[in-house]
Amino acid sequence: MTTGHGTSREQPTIYILGALLILVTVAFLPTRWYFLAPLPALAVLVVCMMWRWPMWGFSLLLFFIPFDQYRSLSEQFSWFTISKLVGALLVLLVLSRWLILHRTPALRSKMWPFLALFMLTALVATFYTNNLPTAINELRQLATAIIFFALTLCLVPYRSLFKSVPLALVLGVSGSALLSLYGYVTANPLFAVQVGSEELNRAVGGSNDPNLFSVSLLFSLPILVHYFFEARLVRWRIASALLALGNIMALVITFSRGGALNFMVLSLLLVMEHYKRLSPRKAGLLLTAALAAGLMVMAFIPSSYWERQRSVVQTSDDSISRRIDYITVGWDQFIKSPFIGHGPGVFKELWAETVHAGDVEKGQSRSFLRPAHNTYLEMLVGTGLLGLGFYLCVILAAWRNFREAQQRLHEAGRSREASMAGAYKIAFAAMLIYFLILSAQTHKFFWVSLAFSQLLLVGSMTQDKETP
Repeated sequence: MTTGHGTSREQPTIYILGALLILVTVAFLPTRWYFLAPLPALAVLVVCMMWRWPMWGFSLLLFFIPFDQYRSLSEQFSWFTISKLVGALLVLLVLSRWLILHRTPALRSKMWPFLALFMLTALVATFYTNNLPTAINELRQLATAIIFFALTLCLVPYRSLFKSVPLALVLGVSGSALLSLYGYVTANPLFAVQVGSEELNRAVGGSNDPNLFSVSLLFSLPILVHYFFEARLVRWRIASALLALGNIMALVITFSRGGALNFMVLSLLLVMEHYKRLSPRKAGLLLTAALAAGLMVMAFIPSSYWERQRSVVQTSDDSISRRIDYITVGWDQFIKSPFIGHGPGVFKELWAETVHAGDVEKGQSRSFLRPAHNTYLEMLVGTGLLGLGFYLCVILAAWRNFREAQQRLHEAGRSREASMAGAYKIAFAAMLIYFLILSAQTHKFFWVSLAFSQLLLVGSMTQDKETP
């Protein structure tokens, strides 16, 4: 028999848990860790909130992606981050819902066979590597990334792809961009730093690397452009335009040459995506606004930025010549083990051996442990043709999902949803292009995009025509 306060079975359980909570709280009070007494109650509150609204926890994960430098909960245990804590709670949430409520996790995707084969190849390569600790650590990070992919499939409803998800992404990246602008102007070392032997003060925002920060900034721009075109109220269009301008200015002060090149490619992709929806009047207004914004950014850009960009075509530049050496070393290592590679993530170890052997110039800025600065080269050296092939199959499957979902939404007359699907698709393309100059195979924006492609495809087939 039930009452207004729950079943007779539930009440004793609640009383027992409440008593345990009080005991744990009181146990902290007479100790030197008395300040931790509120934590058990707060932990229970957070768990209850995440049980009721799991998207809050997931949105928090997305928000903190551009803040990897400040996610740690303790200086002593820097590996223990907010993201890991929230992620572990979300995994437990999914498992408990499965066991207690018998809610089967929504994990269906055609990408799973390719992911399984990729991980199997990486595992085999790990057994044959000469750098076992590095390979095991990389394997762990790849497994964590796949868990994040699975969590996204389980927790994100289709409608959230148009509401809380893009909002969390934009707020996180734009917040980090504002911090970078503040750090650059005030020379605050928390948000703008000198990298290596460079004399430039480069913006990093909440990140710990200007190139990784650039990836986040580029990833956010297609979503802001979507908001600019699709916002129903003028004030939201103005807000999205201002945030996009701020993110572009933050991209400039990263002084990232790769970021600048990728921004030009991304701009072209955005024009190709949206040019059909522009009337002559809108095109004129947009061009005027773009020119005004361009003049503002030009006035903001220091001369040192252009000097750094010109060095892209100068092989005498140490960074450029080193990237050429990465390709040479990578190719030599691929020839030695073409099918399963040398173990995931071990390129930096192979590079160090090459530097020690004197096969490449050491130089002052040549540290011995360096990644390949190319995700595809990293995969080729680490897992061979097999691993890279399965990895590319995953990427192609996601790209096909994005395109098919967008086409279905257009045909169904769901133009706003189709526009957002296109934004996610171009953001994913920006990641793939940046992978040519950055080793970021476990970047969360990449893995969450894989899941978004699957969710969009399923949603385009099953949802009604009401616009989110």
